[in-house]
Amino acid sequence: MRLLDRREFLRYCALGLGALVGGPVLAACRPQPSPIPVPGPSP
Repeated sequence: MRLLDRREFLRYCALGLGALVGGPVLAACRPQPSPIPVPGPSP
């Protein structure tokens, strides 16, 4: 396994953060309930 260069590292970090942040947001925007609990303000 070779070390990633800076550009690849930043790209993978951006993809990871995008998946972590965008996943719950998209799931919360969908009308059907998602199997993954999304942290948010309790009613």
